[in-house]
Amino acid sequence: MAIDNIFWDQGGSHYTDRWHIPDRDGDCRFSYGRCKSGGRWFWRVRGWVKGHSFIFDADALNEHGYAATEAEALTASTAAIKRFSAGRRAIVSFQHGSASYELKQINKGKREARWSAAPADGSDTHATEYLYDQWGHEFRITKKTVKRIFYVKAEKEETFDGERIGFILRHRVADDWPGPTWRELYDLQNRIGWRNAPKFFLKPRPSGFHDRGELRIDLARLKAEMAAAHPDKGGSSAAFIEVRQRYVEAKRHMRSQAASSEAPS
Repeated sequence: MAIDNIFWDQGGSHYTDRWHIPDRDGDCRFSYGRCKSGGRWFWRVRGWVKGHSFIFDADALNEHGYAATEAEALTASTAAIKRFSAGRRAIVSFQHGSASYELKQINKGKREARWSAAPADGSDTHATEYLYDQWGHEFRITKKTVKRIFYVKAEKEETFDGERIGFILRHRVADDWPGPTWRELYDLQNRIGWRNAPKFFLKPRPSGFHDRGELRIDLARLKAEMAAAHPDKGGSSAAFIEVRQRYVEAKRHMRSQAASSEAPS
């Protein structure tokens, strides 16, 4: 659909007028996206001139902003496209995921700026906090609410689409470990149930918490529990799934420990 020499791709990359338009130098190419940001709409436009620049070049267009409504976001984007194209033929594709990604990066930068700014009294209230699990992994905390703690499940470097955020209910997070080894945590899980026991801790795992010999004992106990919890043996599906999750996690960690110990130093 062409309006004012701007060809809008309204159906995505597979359904677009642009495939019927021969490529030529001097045409302007744009990607446009919008997404919700609280009560507002965030929009983002990138553009370049075919044969003269590319999307990441310094003279390419890279604009974004906020609007009260979706229609106003489209109007602001269209104005940016018209300014950059300056009467040249423009081909615009809709890539709303790009706006969501850009907004995440902007918000991430704002968070990092807040954390890096030292408070006036000199206290370290902006220090980065982490959650720690029983396998020795750490997860950066991004936000805390009354009922939940949000954390980074996977950093940007580990994914293709930015960091992955998850959350855990506060009652599943403990200030400290129940003891110096896995046995105390194991006993606590048995006493109050795996779904009620802490999954994360606010302190790093104690040194010597696991060794391969202890993990073999843990695996044997979990395997026996798994057999006892099977519905065919009088258990329940929920109990069996719960114990099996713990067994799979322990087995995976034991394999990773074996691989790291056999790796050449």
